[in-house]
Amino acid sequence: MPTEAPTRVPFDARGFGGLTDRILLPEELRTLLLAAGTSHEARNSAWRELVIRARHDGPPRLPPG
Repeated sequence: MPTEAPTRVPFDARGFGGLTDRILLPEELRTLLLAAGTSHEARNSAWRELVIRARHDGPPRLPPG
């Protein structure tokens, strides 16, 4: 079974209030989301966007069998 190395997909944080206004690497996003000074609204909006992207751009799913 072939495997692929994980990719580092950047997160465009521009327009998310409470986050830095730039494109972030996953490690940077993690640090910001875990920071005590990051508001709940900023965390929730970033997580919401991550879930939407994962559902939209995630791996293909097999049809029900």
